[in-house]
Amino acid sequence: MVSAVAGLLFYPLLVLIVLDSGGVVSTGWDLSPVWLWVLTGFFVIGTLLNFLSRSKVERIWGPVSLVIAICCGVIAAGV
Repeated sequence: MVSAVAGLLFYPLLVLIVLDSGGVVSTGWDLSPVWLWVLTGFFVIGTLLNFLSRSKVERIWGPVSLVIAICCGVIAAGV
């Protein structure tokens, strides 16, 4: 249940931050590049936890989280 709430509330905000930082959309927010590095770290930690999980479903999300971490890192490095 907590994951569903986080997915519905938290992830859309993250998407807007990444898209705004990448220049895809303009939200008008004054975002520091530090936020992208924070997101990169967040997804790197998530990747590690997903791969270390005993749950097969969680391990499936490991590569997805890794790709998101890489994308955030690439955008952060280019900002």
